[in-house]
Amino acid sequence: IPCVPWQSQTSGQYQRRVHGSTLYPPDVIPCDPAYIQVTNNYLPRSTKMSESCALSFAAICQPMNEQSEMEVPVVNFGKIGVIRCRRCRAYVNAFVKWRSSGRKWQCNLCSAMNEVPDVYQSPLDGQSGRRVDLLERPELCNSSYEIIAPDEYTIRAPQSPAYMFLIHVNTKMVQSGALQWILDCILACVDGLPGEERTRIAFGTYDSKIHVYSMKQGAKMPQMLTIPDVEDPIMPAPWDDIFVVKETFKDMVNVLLEKLGEIFLETGRSSETAKAHRG
Repeated sequence: IPCVPWQSQTSGQYQRRVHGSTLYPPDVIPCDPAYIQVTNNYLPRSTKMSESCALSFAAICQPMNEQSEMEVPVVNFGKIGVIRCRRCRAYVNAFVKWRSSGRKWQCNLCSAMNEVPDVYQSPLDGQSGRRVDLLERPELCNSSYEIIAPDEYTIRAPQSPAYMFLIHVNTKMVQSGALQWILDCILACVDGLPGEERTRIAFGTYDSKIHVYSMKQGAKMPQMLTIPDVEDPIMPAPWDDIFVVKETFKDMVNVLLEKLGEIFLETGRSSETAKAHRG
Protein backbone atom coordinates (compact mmCIF):
# COMPACT_ATOMS: atom_id res chain seq x y z
CA ILE A 1 0.00 0.00 0.00
CA PRO A 2 1.64 3.27 -0.99
CA CYS A 3 2.25 5.67 1.85
CA VAL A 4 2.07 9.43 1.61
CA PRO A 5 2.75 11.43 4.79
CA TRP A 6 -0.44 12.68 6.39
CA GLN A 7 -0.02 15.90 8.31
CA SER A 8 -3.58 16.75 9.33
CA GLN A 9 -4.32 17.72 5.75
CA THR A 10 -7.89 17.84 4.49
CA SER A 11 -9.12 15.11 2.19
CA GLY A 12 -9.16 17.61 -0.67
CA GLN A 13 -5.50 18.50 -0.09
CA TYR A 14 -4.60 14.83 0.12
CA GLN A 15 -6.41 13.94 -3.11
CA ARG A 16 -4.79 16.80 -5.01
CA ARG A 17 -1.40 15.63 -3.77
CA VAL A 18 -1.80 11.94 -4.56
CA HIS A 19 -4.52 11.55 -7.18
CA GLY A 20 -2.96 10.99 -10.59
CA SER A 21 0.54 10.45 -9.17
CA THR A 22 2.61 7.34 -9.80
CA LEU A 23 1.33 5.85 -6.52
CA TYR A 24 -2.19 5.36 -7.88
CA PRO A 25 -3.64 4.83 -11.35
CA PRO A 26 -5.01 8.15 -12.66
CA ASP A 27 -8.61 6.92 -12.53
CA VAL A 28 -8.49 5.61 -8.94
CA ILE A 29 -9.41 7.76 -5.94
CA PRO A 30 -6.82 7.10 -3.21
CA CYS A 31 -7.66 5.84 0.25
CA ASP A 32 -7.90 8.54 2.88
CA PRO A 33 -4.87 8.13 5.22
CA ALA A 34 -7.26 8.66 8.12
CA TYR A 35 -8.43 5.09 7.39
CA ILE A 36 -5.12 3.38 6.64
CA GLN A 37 -1.55 4.64 6.88
CA VAL A 38 1.72 2.79 6.40
CA THR A 39 4.57 3.66 8.77
CA ASN A 40 7.16 3.89 5.98
CA ASN A 41 7.16 6.25 3.02
CA TYR A 42 9.18 3.85 0.85
CA LEU A 43 9.09 0.05 0.64
CA PRO A 44 11.41 -2.48 -1.08
CA ARG A 45 10.41 -3.27 -4.66
CA SER A 46 11.94 -6.76 -4.81
CA THR A 47 12.38 -9.80 -2.59
CA LYS A 48 16.17 -9.43 -2.76
CA MET A 49 16.02 -5.82 -1.61
CA SER A 50 13.58 -6.70 1.14
CA GLU A 51 15.84 -9.46 2.48
CA SER A 52 18.98 -7.29 2.35
CA CYS A 53 17.55 -4.29 4.21
CA ALA A 54 15.29 -6.24 6.63
CA LEU A 55 12.97 -3.26 6.77
CA SER A 56 10.12 -3.52 9.27
CA PHE A 57 6.86 -1.71 8.68
CA ALA A 58 3.27 -1.73 9.80
CA ALA A 59 -0.08 -0.50 8.58
CA ILE A 60 -2.31 1.45 10.94
CA CYS A 61 -5.96 0.74 10.08
CA GLN A 62 -8.81 2.84 11.46
CA PRO A 63 -11.84 2.02 9.30
CA MET A 64 -14.23 4.17 11.34
CA ASN A 65 -11.91 7.12 11.91
CA GLU A 66 -14.02 10.23 12.48
CA GLN A 67 -11.18 12.50 11.31
CA SER A 68 -11.81 11.53 7.71
CA GLU A 69 -13.50 14.14 5.55
CA MET A 70 -14.02 11.82 2.58
CA GLU A 71 -17.36 10.17 1.96
CA VAL A 72 -16.95 6.43 1.44
CA PRO A 73 -19.17 5.22 -1.43
CA VAL A 74 -21.69 2.46 -0.72
CA VAL A 75 -22.17 -0.31 -3.30
CA ASN A 76 -25.14 -2.63 -3.70
CA PHE A 77 -24.35 -5.53 -6.04
CA GLY A 78 -28.01 -6.53 -6.11
CA LYS A 79 -29.08 -9.86 -7.60
CA ILE A 80 -25.66 -10.71 -9.04
CA GLY A 81 -24.32 -10.99 -5.50
CA VAL A 82 -21.13 -9.64 -3.98
CA ILE A 83 -18.20 -10.28 -6.33
CA ARG A 84 -15.35 -11.97 -4.50
CA CYS A 85 -12.27 -14.03 -5.32
CA ARG A 86 -13.04 -17.74 -5.39
CA ARG A 87 -9.73 -18.59 -3.71
CA CYS A 88 -8.95 -15.96 -1.05
CA ARG A 89 -12.42 -14.32 -0.85
CA ALA A 90 -11.04 -10.82 -1.51
CA TYR A 91 -13.61 -8.35 -2.80
CA VAL A 92 -13.36 -6.99 -6.31
CA ASN A 93 -11.52 -3.67 -6.20
CA ALA A 94 -9.76 -0.97 -8.21
CA PHE A 95 -6.49 -2.91 -8.39
CA VAL A 96 -7.61 -6.20 -9.91
CA LYS A 97 -6.59 -7.06 -13.51
CA TRP A 98 -9.14 -7.69 -16.23
CA ARG A 99 -8.47 -10.55 -18.64
CA SER A 100 -10.08 -12.34 -21.60
CA SER A 101 -11.80 -9.23 -22.96
CA GLY A 102 -13.40 -8.53 -19.60
CA ARG A 103 -14.82 -12.03 -19.05
CA LYS A 104 -12.34 -12.79 -16.26
CA TRP A 105 -10.61 -10.86 -13.49
CA GLN A 106 -7.35 -11.64 -11.70
CA CYS A 107 -7.20 -11.12 -7.96
CA ASN A 108 -4.58 -8.58 -6.88
CA LEU A 109 -3.99 -10.47 -3.62
CA CYS A 110 -3.63 -14.14 -4.60
CA SER A 111 -3.50 -13.89 -8.45
CA ALA A 112 -6.37 -16.36 -8.90
CA MET A 113 -8.44 -16.02 -12.09
CA ASN A 114 -12.19 -15.48 -11.58
CA GLU A 115 -15.17 -15.54 -13.92
CA VAL A 116 -17.08 -12.28 -14.37
CA PRO A 117 -20.90 -12.60 -14.28
CA ASP A 118 -22.47 -11.81 -17.64
CA VAL A 119 -24.37 -8.78 -16.35
CA TYR A 120 -21.19 -7.38 -14.78
CA GLN A 121 -19.01 -7.63 -17.88
CA SER A 122 -17.73 -4.57 -19.72
CA PRO A 123 -15.48 -3.95 -22.76
CA LEU A 124 -11.87 -3.11 -22.00
CA ASP A 125 -9.89 -0.09 -23.15
CA GLY A 126 -7.50 -1.22 -25.88
CA GLN A 127 -4.49 0.64 -24.49
CA SER A 128 -4.80 0.41 -20.71
CA GLY A 129 -6.68 -2.89 -20.45
CA ARG A 130 -9.03 -1.29 -17.93
CA ARG A 131 -12.81 -1.35 -18.12
CA VAL A 132 -14.50 1.44 -20.04
CA ASP A 133 -17.23 1.71 -17.39
CA LEU A 134 -14.67 2.17 -14.61
CA LEU A 135 -15.88 5.58 -13.46
CA GLU A 136 -19.48 4.36 -13.32
CA ARG A 137 -18.65 1.71 -10.69
CA PRO A 138 -17.50 3.08 -7.31
CA GLU A 139 -15.98 -0.27 -6.33
CA LEU A 140 -13.59 -0.06 -9.31
CA CYS A 141 -12.46 3.55 -9.02
CA ASN A 142 -12.21 4.00 -5.23
CA SER A 143 -9.52 2.58 -2.99
CA SER A 144 -12.10 2.11 -0.24
CA TYR A 145 -15.82 1.45 -0.42
CA GLU A 146 -18.57 -0.17 1.62
CA ILE A 147 -20.84 -3.02 0.53
CA ILE A 148 -24.47 -3.56 1.43
CA ALA A 149 -24.51 -7.16 2.66
CA PRO A 150 -27.20 -9.32 0.99
CA ASP A 151 -29.57 -11.53 2.99
CA GLU A 152 -27.38 -14.63 2.64
CA TYR A 153 -24.65 -12.85 4.62
CA THR A 154 -26.96 -12.54 7.62
CA ILE A 155 -27.27 -16.07 9.00
CA ARG A 156 -28.24 -14.70 12.41
CA ALA A 157 -29.22 -11.34 13.83
CA PRO A 158 -26.28 -8.92 14.21
CA GLN A 159 -24.45 -9.47 17.47
CA SER A 160 -23.01 -6.84 19.78
CA PRO A 161 -19.35 -6.20 18.92
CA ALA A 162 -16.49 -7.83 20.81
CA TYR A 163 -13.11 -6.14 21.12
CA MET A 164 -9.84 -7.82 22.08
CA PHE A 165 -6.67 -5.88 22.81
CA LEU A 166 -3.44 -7.84 22.25
CA ILE A 167 -0.46 -6.10 23.81
CA HIS A 168 3.25 -6.88 23.37
CA VAL A 169 4.89 -6.83 26.80
CA ASN A 170 8.54 -7.79 26.25
CA THR A 171 11.32 -6.05 28.17
CA LYS A 172 12.00 -3.43 25.49
CA MET A 173 8.34 -2.43 25.38
CA VAL A 174 8.37 -1.94 29.16
CA GLN A 175 11.69 -0.10 29.38
CA SER A 176 10.95 2.24 26.47
CA GLY A 177 7.68 3.33 28.01
CA ALA A 178 5.73 2.07 24.99
CA LEU A 179 3.72 -0.38 27.10
CA GLN A 180 2.53 2.30 29.51
CA TRP A 181 1.67 4.61 26.61
CA ILE A 182 -0.44 1.87 25.01
CA LEU A 183 -2.25 1.15 28.28
CA ASP A 184 -2.96 4.85 28.81
CA CYS A 185 -4.40 5.13 25.29
CA ILE A 186 -6.67 2.11 25.79
CA LEU A 187 -7.83 3.43 29.15
CA ALA A 188 -8.68 6.77 27.57
CA CYS A 189 -10.75 5.30 24.75
CA VAL A 190 -12.31 2.14 26.19
CA ASP A 191 -15.45 3.91 27.43
CA GLY A 192 -16.09 5.28 23.95
CA LEU A 193 -15.93 1.98 22.08
CA PRO A 194 -18.90 1.68 19.71
CA GLY A 195 -21.57 -0.82 20.61
CA GLU A 196 -24.54 -1.43 22.82
CA GLU A 197 -24.76 -2.39 26.48
CA ARG A 198 -23.84 -5.99 25.67
CA THR A 199 -20.54 -5.07 24.00
CA ARG A 200 -17.80 -7.46 25.13
CA ILE A 201 -14.13 -6.78 25.73
CA ALA A 202 -11.04 -8.95 26.35
CA PHE A 203 -7.33 -8.46 26.93
CA GLY A 204 -4.29 -10.51 26.02
CA THR A 205 -0.57 -9.91 26.53
CA TYR A 206 2.32 -11.77 24.97
CA ASP A 207 6.10 -12.11 25.09
CA SER A 208 7.52 -15.66 25.02
CA LYS A 209 4.12 -16.82 26.27
CA ILE A 210 0.53 -15.71 25.84
CA HIS A 211 -1.46 -14.39 28.78
CA VAL A 212 -5.22 -13.82 28.91
CA TYR A 213 -7.21 -12.32 31.75
CA SER A 214 -10.22 -13.89 33.38
CA MET A 215 -12.80 -11.66 35.05
CA LYS A 216 -15.56 -13.13 37.19
CA GLN A 217 -18.44 -11.65 39.10
CA GLY A 218 -17.46 -11.05 42.73
CA ALA A 219 -13.71 -11.07 42.09
CA LYS A 220 -11.69 -8.01 43.11
CA MET A 221 -8.95 -8.46 40.53
CA PRO A 222 -8.67 -10.06 37.08
CA GLN A 223 -6.80 -13.36 37.04
CA MET A 224 -3.83 -13.75 34.67
CA LEU A 225 -3.91 -17.10 32.87
CA THR A 226 -0.85 -18.30 30.94
CA ILE A 227 -0.92 -20.20 27.65
CA PRO A 228 2.58 -21.72 27.44
CA ASP A 229 2.13 -23.52 24.10
CA VAL A 230 2.11 -20.73 21.51
CA GLU A 231 2.16 -23.24 18.62
CA ASP A 232 -1.08 -24.92 19.68
CA PRO A 233 -2.79 -22.52 22.10
CA ILE A 234 -5.82 -23.63 24.10
CA MET A 235 -8.09 -21.16 25.88
CA PRO A 236 -7.56 -21.80 29.60
CA ALA A 237 -10.96 -20.50 30.73
CA PRO A 238 -14.55 -20.32 29.46
CA TRP A 239 -15.14 -17.78 26.69
CA ASP A 240 -17.50 -15.74 28.88
CA ASP A 241 -14.76 -15.25 31.51
CA ILE A 242 -12.35 -13.83 28.92
CA PHE A 243 -14.73 -11.81 26.74
CA VAL A 244 -16.67 -9.98 29.43
CA VAL A 245 -19.52 -7.49 29.11
CA LYS A 246 -17.84 -4.10 29.14
CA GLU A 247 -20.43 -2.25 31.19
CA THR A 248 -20.68 -5.00 33.82
CA PHE A 249 -16.91 -5.24 34.35
CA LYS A 250 -16.03 -1.59 33.78
CA ASP A 251 -14.30 -1.13 37.15
CA MET A 252 -12.28 -4.35 36.81
CA VAL A 253 -11.19 -3.40 33.28
CA ASN A 254 -9.91 -0.07 34.61
CA VAL A 255 -8.02 -1.84 37.40
CA LEU A 256 -6.44 -4.23 34.90
CA LEU A 257 -5.25 -1.42 32.65
CA GLU A 258 -3.83 0.46 35.61
CA LYS A 259 -2.01 -2.59 37.03
CA LEU A 260 -0.66 -4.22 33.86
CA GLY A 261 2.18 -1.70 33.57
CA GLU A 262 3.29 -2.42 37.14
CA ILE A 263 3.05 -6.20 36.66
CA PHE A 264 5.33 -6.29 33.64
CA LEU A 265 7.64 -3.60 34.99
CA GLU A 266 8.46 -5.97 37.85
CA THR A 267 8.78 -8.87 35.38
CA GLY A 268 11.25 -6.83 33.33
CA ARG A 269 13.31 -5.98 36.39
CA SER A 270 13.43 -9.64 37.43
CA SER A 271 14.57 -10.63 33.94
CA GLU A 272 17.37 -8.02 33.94
CA THR A 273 18.49 -9.17 37.42
CA ALA A 274 18.62 -12.79 36.26
CA LYS A 275 20.74 -11.80 33.23
CA ALA A 276 23.15 -9.85 35.45
CA HIS A 277 23.61 -12.82 37.77
CA ARG A 278 24.28 -15.16 34.84
CA GLY A 279 26.83 -12.66 33.52
